[in-house]
Amino acid sequence: MSNCEICGQPLVNIGGWRSSPILLVGEFPGWEELKYLVPWIGNAGKVLANELGRAGVQFERCKTTNLWRHAVPEDKPTKEREFDYHYKLLIEELKKAKAVFLMGSDLAELFFKKKVTYINGCVMHSERLPSNIEVAIVSLNPAVCLQRDSVAGDFRYACQRFAQATKGIR
Repeated sequence: MSNCEICGQPLVNIGGWRSSPILLVGEFPGWEELKYLVPWIGNAGKVLANELGRAGVQFERCKTTNLWRHAVPEDKPTKEREFDYHYKLLIEELKKAKAVFLMGSDLAELFFKKKVTYINGCVMHSERLPSNIEVAIVSLNPAVCLQRDSVAGDFRYACQRFAQATKGIR
């Protein structure tokens, strides 16, 4: 177990198949992930695994993580101080991947300066991503599907696009 170098909180580990060329990235861990320090084991992870599986991507053969690897600080000064640390951890994982599925509005804004609803399911390019990334697709966070059924089709579409775009990489 490792801890955040800034605040000392335990970090949620990298999950899945460590040598996978595919990286699944969410914004921050949920309460189950924080409890067990494993990403994507809660209900949103079940939605993610199910929809990727329907599209032909084996969740177990992907590497998983989040931008924030512990609970996001509530106060703005602490959040700003810690963001760089978590961002650097994510970039290190991205440098080991060929394809990335970025799930959530914060990631869409961070890497592409666009709202996730405008680029959901699109193959995107960004100078903020390491040059080794061959495929980057943005999606809604699957947790949103648990709150609003109306977006499940949008998430399913993004998973299907990700599956198509990564056929040669898997």
